[in-house]
Amino acid sequence: MAKSVLSSDTLPKAGRVNEVKEHYTGNKTRNAQVREDLPRARVEQELEALRYQTYVQQQEERDALVARQIALSLEREERQRERDVQERMRLQLRLGDEAMQREFEKRMQEEKDEELAKKLQQEEEEDHDDPEDERLMLDQKLAMEAQDAELARMLQEKERTKARKARERARQKKLERERLQLQQQQQQQADEQNLTERPQRPDRLDLKTVSIKNRGRYSANYSQYSDPEEIQTLDTVDTMREMTNVAAIIDPTYHVHRGTSSSSSSTISPTYVLPTPPQELMTDEVPCYMPIQGQRRNQAQSPSNAHEEKHKRRVKDGCKHQ
Repeated sequence: MAKSVLSSDTLPKAGRVNEVKEHYTGNKTRNAQVREDLPRARVEQELEALRYQTYVQQQEERDALVARQIALSLEREERQRERDVQERMRLQLRLGDEAMQREFEKRMQEEKDEELAKKLQQEEEEDHDDPEDERLMLDQKLAMEAQDAELARMLQEKERTKARKARERARQKKLERERLQLQQQQQQQADEQNLTERPQRPDRLDLKTVSIKNRGRYSANYSQYSDPEEIQTLDTVDTMREMTNVAAIIDPTYHVHRGTSSSSSSTISPTYVLPTPPQELMTDEVPCYMPIQGQRRNQAQSPSNAHEEKHKRRVKDGCKHQ
């Protein structure tokens, strides 16, 4: 009895042990199944992504094919239209000028009429139930035309104003150029007049032989003040005597010295004298001092010394003329 009781007490404990073993064994089985299913799920996910990518790529290829077909169709239509135009041109070339023009205008008018009829039909179908929209579109069209006309008028006015200003600037520039040219001409004329009226003074003390023609011109200009540094050459003794000598006015002893020097030699070399001053200076009580080239103011001079000096001057003058 006791043995049976002992065995009966031990039965539930054994069942619990078995239950625990079965629980842990199930956990191990489930974990192993999960470990096996996870890589398989990843593989399936990657396969699904590849299948979707392949589907998208195929769809893109189909779309590209359809686009190429549409482009080819449009190109064929364009070529057909060009062929039709060329055929019309060839037909026009075959026909006469008037007949060709009438045929071309007729076909163009028919095409325009067809297009206009289609557009009108579409507009009537779209706007048949709403006449207010048609009037509104007409008003908008009229308003746009009025705005375009006003804008064109304003642009035309601006262009006219710009052109008028440009013409005015061109006219002012032309007047300014003419004024400058006139001033330059007046300045040139004034300079030329000053050059002709003003006596030229030599830069060097060179001896200039004055001809009879130039001497007459100098005598005509004696109304103005002559240049005191200008030197003239008298060809002969008579010509020298005809002209008034300034040295005789300044130096009272000049005639005495002149007589002694002229008696020593019958031939006189060309003598250089200064031009005759104006009459106003000659009538003054005290004449100004004017140096005389080649003359010495010696009151007492022997004839031999005068002859030697005359000979030296003649040699020097000859060297200068050479």
